[in-house]
Order: sequence, then structure tokens, then C-alpha cells
Amino acid sequence: MLEKIGIAALVVLVASESFAFSEAILWAASAAAHLSTALQNGTFIVAGLIGLACGYWILRSALAHRAD
Repeated sequence: MLEKIGIAALVVLVASESFAFSEAILWAASAAAHLSTALQNGTFIVAGLIGLACGYWILRSALAHRAD
């Protein structure tokens, strides 16, 4: 049970940190390029997808390498 909680906590941590970092980078890049407000708001969606992908990747990795 504790192993599953640890893996879930790791997935949430990686996904949220990846989301926050991606959002900051993408928003800054779109602002520097003077893109429209709609495109700047669209960076939220892209960063969310990146966060989900990173969370999924770490979940698959943790499940593949856990001790039985």
C-alpha cells in the first residue's frame, strides 16, 4: 500500500513540476514573441499536456522498475 502511495506521490510531483516549468517557459516565449492573448492562454493547454506526459512517463518507469 505504501509503495502505491509513494508512486502516486512521485507521479503528482513530477507532473505538477513539469507543468509549472513548461507553463513558465512557454508563456515567457509567447510574450517575448508578442503573440496574441489567445495564443498566450493556449500555452496553458500545451503545458498541461506536457505535465500529463511526464507524469505518465514516470508512472510507467516506476512500475517497470519496482521491486517485487
